[in-house]
Amino acid sequence: MDSLRRVATVTTVATLLLITVGALVRASGAGLGCPDWPHCYGRWVPPLSVEDLPAGADRATFNLAKTWTEYLNRLAGVLVGGLVLWTCWRAWSVRKVARRVFPLALGITLLTGLQGWIGGLVVKYELDPRWVTAHLFLALLMLALLIELQETARLGNFPQPDRRADMSPVLRRALEVLLVFGVVQILLGALVRGGLEVVVQENPFLPRERWIDTLGLVELIHRLLAIALALAVLSFSWRLARSPTTPVTDRRLAWSAALLIAAQYGSGVGLHRWALPPTLQVVHITLASWLFAVLFLLHRRAR
Repeated sequence: MDSLRRVATVTTVATLLLITVGALVRASGAGLGCPDWPHCYGRWVPPLSVEDLPAGADRATFNLAKTWTEYLNRLAGVLVGGLVLWTCWRAWSVRKVARRVFPLALGITLLTGLQGWIGGLVVKYELDPRWVTAHLFLALLMLALLIELQETARLGNFPQPDRRADMSPVLRRALEVLLVFGVVQILLGALVRGGLEVVVQENPFLPRERWIDTLGLVELIHRLLAIALALAVLSFSWRLARSPTTPVTDRRLAWSAALLIAAQYGSGVGLHRWALPPTLQVVHITLASWLFAVLFLLHRRAR
């Protein structure tokens, strides 16, 4: 069981890093660096120069850095897929000790295949915001199931002490609302980022400082919800961390959530103030994924 938990932990961290790599691809504008899928310019290994492009390829749009950025993102996805298969195999080997782990691992494996297919649709439909958002949602779902698997492997089939007294019913319900709220906010952010792609394509000479102003209602809702979510997470974290019945690990997770939401909100303010710098875009989605992981882990421990 310890071996499975270690493998699941490695796979969870790798999935979080893959979300960061995906954010880097979007922020750098490399989403279509490989215009086809699963190949890249019709090859398994991308071209190294314009001269290596196949006949019929658009040489004017070829960008070596963007092509290899997207290709390395795909390689990272393959690596995570391999880790998921390894996790599934380990779950199968201990299924008699913890019956729930293999169905969870199998579900994650199937989701990984679906995620790869959705990734192909993202390329096929040229970064359509709806498919990009679906791609991110599946990544969060995989992350949640990996955390569930990790905690299930830790507990096994053995009876555990009743932990419900550690978190009050009010805080448990508040945490559930925060999780849903957080996912909605992350997906709205993906729609906002996808909308920027459309703005840039339709208005190639529009100054960067005016990109956000063209997004309208979706961006305004995302901004207002960011304020509400930040206040809600800070309030929840304070109450949980200050409760005398909260275990030390949960208290640390609560303070981590507070620090993450503060940094997340600060990065959002920076995106507005400094006209969406690519580095800050990557930081923004990375912090969002880590915040989701911490909140879900708290939710799992409270059940």
